[in-house]
Amino acid sequence: GRAGGAAGAAGAAAYRAAARGSERGAAGDDAAASALRVTRTGGGYEISFAAPAGVSARTGVFDASGRCVARLGGAGTGPTTSGASRATGATLRTVRWNGHDTSGAPLARGVYFVRVEAGGSVKAAKLVHLGN
Repeated sequence: GRAGGAAGAAGAAAYRAAARGSERGAAGDDAAASALRVTRTGGGYEISFAAPAGVSARTGVFDASGRCVARLGGAGTGPTTSGASRATGATLRTVRWNGHDTSGAPLARGVYFVRVEAGGSVKAAKLVHLGN
């Protein structure tokens, strides 16, 4: 119905807002926050991406209205799960999200968006949260 269409439009708008700026990276800066992948695990989600070595990364989870519901740490400036790529100088990093908001409360099932900023580049991916 009409409510579903409005929610879909709001989700699409939130995704565009989360992804906005992905063109900001300089030519050849494709390694920054590239290959964004979200994987469901037993305890939540793993968010993996490549970013230039020595560059800090910021990762957040946003709801369909575009509000940041969780800031995720652990992406730092170095690899968290594997080493650097010699071809690009990028490191593969993985942060984990347990499905809770920043205050620690579990979030409702639904569509969320993961946004990663690193090295002047922004990438976003849709995440369907199935609950804990």
